[in-house]
Amino acid sequence: AVAVDRELDLEVLHLVRDPRGVAYSWTKTVARPETDGEVMPRYSVRRTAARWVSDNLGFDALSRAGVPTLSVRYEDVLDDPEGMVWEIADFAGLADAQPAGGGRPPLPFLAGRSALFATPMHSVAGNPLRFGGDRITLEVDDAWRTELPERSQRTIERITGPVLARYGYARCAE
Repeated sequence: AVAVDRELDLEVLHLVRDPRGVAYSWTKTVARPETDGEVMPRYSVRRTAARWVSDNLGFDALSRAGVPTLSVRYEDVLDDPEGMVWEIADFAGLADAQPAGGGRPPLPFLAGRSALFATPMHSVAGNPLRFGGDRITLEVDDAWRTELPERSQRTIERITGPVLARYGYARCAE
């Protein structure tokens, strides 16, 4: 059981991605732009799938413990960026201000299928996308469907199977 300190004002946004996409991402060799030639760590599909299950079940445990939690799928965010940002803002209590005349105000950092990073990002490590400039294209990376070997996809599905459908992901055709 998860013990939650009731004195904390905690709300959790849980972003989940198809485990096959996550595993494929961790198998690729990706340079770390903030270093001299280093690459991001790489992990096996088995390790990534097991970690995907434990991480996501951890978020479920927080929710069952009474922590307000919103689970959002990566694919849904990229399918409807503005709609999902408003859903997240509503969940976080940040969407109360409505313009006169109703409706949602425009989101200046979103323009169609791109997003603007308003300030430079600094961190010790993370996704190299943060070094790509001030605007990024928002598109689902589903290269795993053709680039991740079928055997690896089946391995991931065997490990994540009990949790896969919980987040709306189907098994690949066998």
